[in-house]
Amino acid sequence: MDVLCDENFKALIIHGTASDESLGEAWLLILSEYYELRGDTINTVEQWALSRDILRLQNHLQLLEKCVQFISGRYSESIAESIRRLGYNFRPTSFEPIEYIGLLEQIINKSKTKYIQLKQYIKQLEKQMEEGGKEKPKRDYFENMIIHIEEMQGATYDLNELTVSKYVLLEKKYWQKVEQIKKINGNRAH
Repeated sequence: MDVLCDENFKALIIHGTASDESLGEAWLLILSEYYELRGDTINTVEQWALSRDILRLQNHLQLLEKCVQFISGRYSESIAESIRRLGYNFRPTSFEPIEYIGLLEQIINKSKTKYIQLKQYIKQLEKQMEEGGKEKPKRDYFENMIIHIEEMQGATYDLNELTVSKYVLLEKKYWQKVEQIKKINGNRAH
């Protein structure tokens, strides 16, 4: 809610630090998943596919970065194999880092196309999210909704502890119950 309602992107940080760009990317993926869970988007399948592709590319690039960082200090066959499994031709003739640093630079240059692809996917997802034209919800919407859910279920929920997916499920259950009551009352009116 801090990010959605107040645009406090720092609330996404669990520990350590993160760049504004990486926080924005993370938020875009979370928001896309939120709308997908709610079923609010017209292009849900396409957004979900884009989110999945973004995560896949981010994971690929992070793993490659860690492997290159490690192997640039000392050779490891298991790390070299990981680099090959990521799709890069890394077969040094010498196991001295100074001898294969050129190969690592070629791999880094080749991976730049994945960075470009990642940025394109992120722009596509941003565009789709903007086209959805959703007005940013206010904090009191969630607070009022949780009160209605609590009244319906006779339970109490802490918004600070409630996960997004659980909240969405509770909200859907609430609206299903409202529809059931409307149908019952509609049948009585006839």
